[in-house]
Amino acid sequence: MAQLPTKIAAFFAASQKPVVYFAHPMSTYGSKLEKRIIKRLQAMGYEVFNPGAGWVQKEVRAYRKANPKNYMQLFKLICDACQVCAVLPFPADLDMGDDTPEPVVNPTPLRDEDDIDVEDIADLESPRPPMQHQPQAQPAPLLGAGVCYEMDTFFNRPAPVIVVKVEADGRLSMQQVTGFSGFRKLSIAETRFALKQYRPE
Repeated sequence: MAQLPTKIAAFFAASQKPVVYFAHPMSTYGSKLEKRIIKRLQAMGYEVFNPGAGWVQKEVRAYRKANPKNYMQLFKLICDACQVCAVLPFPADLDMGDDTPEPVVNPTPLRDEDDIDVEDIADLESPRPPMQHQPQAQPAPLLGAGVCYEMDTFFNRPAPVIVVKVEADGRLSMQQVTGFSGFRKLSIAETRFALKQYRPE
């Protein structure tokens, strides 16, 4: 039966808090954005398992060398040892060389917020009904093949999966999802292309 490498197993044994697996594109490893998100997750009370950390990548390379045909099982073992998954997708507007993005259905917010618009409230002095907002289709956030594999391990348990979004003003928002609905899943070839396109600071 496959087991975690010694150093990775030691990380989980020493963790005093719930561990969140941070699934994010390899092109964001070591970036300022990666550090921001890790800091936010830590502030939420989690121990963060970062596959982009240098020591983790070293362990992965050694495992892959010893298990060239089945090294992805290592990521399942790691994910199974975590309580939560945090995911950073590729941006929905990333140029993938096509013009056929799938429509997105906004995931359920992690926590309820008061988002009532004044236009949604009926004017008691007017016979007109309140305005009805018709949501417009938006491009779907993109999920790399490896990230999909990792998310799937949490969905199958099931265990919480939180999607991190970088808003237009740079703020980080988080939403909990229960499946892949509303996302565009990339093939391995598409993932490689996206990694070349997306390189945040």
